[in-house]
Amino acid sequence: MYRYGTTTGIITALCTIIKTKLVACQIMVSMAVGGVGRRVRKARESLQPVAMRQGDLAQRLKVSQARLSNWERGRHDPPLEFVLEIANLLAVSVDWLMGERVPMRDPTKTVPVYRTGFRFIPVHGAIAAGLPSASEADVDWIEIKDWGGATERWGRVIEGFSMSHERPDPDDLQPGDIAIFEDRRAEFGHVVQAMRNGEDTVKVLRKHGPDAQLWPLNPDYLPIPAQDWTIKGVLVMRIRRREFGIVETVEYPHGMRHRTL
Repeated sequence: MYRYGTTTGIITALCTIIKTKLVACQIMVSMAVGGVGRRVRKARESLQPVAMRQGDLAQRLKVSQARLSNWERGRHDPPLEFVLEIANLLAVSVDWLMGERVPMRDPTKTVPVYRTGFRFIPVHGAIAAGLPSASEADVDWIEIKDWGGATERWGRVIEGFSMSHERPDPDDLQPGDIAIFEDRRAEFGHVVQAMRNGEDTVKVLRKHGPDAQLWPLNPDYLPIPAQDWTIKGVLVMRIRRREFGIVETVEYPHGMRHRTL
C-alpha cells in the first residue's frame, strides 16, 4: 500500500515528465514548420550548372513568387500536393523534402539541367490562324531564350491557315507551330494576339485608312476590324518541330513584322 505522500510524489514526477515531453514536442513542431520550404530552396539552388530562378519555379507551380518565397523562408510549408509536384520538378525525394534522413536525389535518376539565359514559359491551347476561337487551356511548359527583363511571355499553338501564304514564306505561321507572344505595345505591322469576348486570333495589325484591321496573310480569309479587339501580345518567336526531332526556332526580339504587307 502506498502512502499519501509517496503517491503524490509519483504523480508529481509523472506530471513533470509529461510536461517535459510536451515542451519537447512543441519545440520539435516549431522547428519542423518551414523545414519543407527551406529544403525546396536548397533543392532549387542545387540544380546544375546554375540554380533555377525562384520566379521560374513559381510559374511552373502556378503560384505567386511571393507565396513561394514565404515557403522558402520557412514562414509556411507548402501543401502536400505542391510537395509532390516540387519533388517531381526538381527531381528530389519526397521523403527528403519532408525531413527524412535520406539522400536528396536518387543517384540513378537524371538531374534536370537548368541553364542561365533561359526561362520557362507556359504554352496554352490552340490559337486560331483562321476564324477567332476560344481555347486557352494550359498544355505544356517550354524553355526559351531569355532576353532579360520581367516582361510576361507565353506560347500558343497555331491552328488554321490564315497566316500562311499561297506560296510558302519563311515567316508564315503553320498549323502546329508554337507562337511565342510578349506583353508589349503593338505597332502597325506587328503580328499580334488579339482577344474579344473570350475569343482570340493571331493576325497582322494593319492600318486601313483611319482605322485598324487584323489582317490575314492568306487571301482566302477576310480582314477583321480591330476596334472591338484587345491586343494582348506581340509575336516575338516562332518554334516549329520538323521531322527527326529537329526543332527550328526563329526569334523576333523587336516583334515580328511581316514584310509582305
